[in-house]
Amino acid sequence: MMRWWWCALVVAGGGDVLFTEDELEVYDGVRREAIYLAYGGEVFDVTLGRQFYGPGMAYAKFAGRACTRGVALPSLEDDEIHDDVSGLGAETLEHWRGHYRAKYPKVGTLVPDSIDARAARLARRRAAAAEAAKARPVSPDELAAHDTSSKELWLCIDGVVFDVTKSRYLYGAGSPRSDFAGKCVGRALAVGGTPRPEDLTDDVEGLDDAKLARLAERKAYFLTKFPLVGVVAARGGEL
Repeated sequence: MMRWWWCALVVAGGGDVLFTEDELEVYDGVRREAIYLAYGGEVFDVTLGRQFYGPGMAYAKFAGRACTRGVALPSLEDDEIHDDVSGLGAETLEHWRGHYRAKYPKVGTLVPDSIDARAARLARRRAAAAEAAKARPVSPDELAAHDTSSKELWLCIDGVVFDVTKSRYLYGAGSPRSDFAGKCVGRALAVGGTPRPEDLTDDVEGLDDAKLARLAERKAYFLTKFPLVGVVAARGGEL
């Protein structure tokens, strides 16, 4: 039965940069601007394919992950995004290996998770997805009410509302970022520098890839630091 050995054949080669799955995971286009994925034990830099693998794109789930099975099936189900290739045909697997080798530079070799580590990683992803699914709709008026006059300070980045009350020194009245409280600030974070009133919006039309990458990094930072309140709903309650 063909399972892990098809990928392990590549890992056996010497002289490569080795990536554990924990190390690979940060190359998701959010925590790092570069986007890597592992196919068949080989790690490829797919940053040039950001339109496929970048945040919010069709195959963003493959970014930063060992995804041999997901690519070959194809499937975007979390249970299928890993390197267990049991039941898959060699012809299909080699087709996609050739595709990645021809299109993207190889940057290293994957040291695959054990089966137990893979199960634990999948459990963490399921828990994170379940937590995100709890996000409630927040109306624009409710967001605006949580400005510097409110006991709780909220702001919105790319449609996601965060409670930044614990950083009142940064977002409260008279603070350096007091203008952010109660507003959508995605564009301001992407542009950087001293925010202009017209940048206090989540409209990022016209921004270049570098600024969009900066926005993704800032959003990822807020996700690790501040409680998630919900997602902004359009006026009238429609998400």
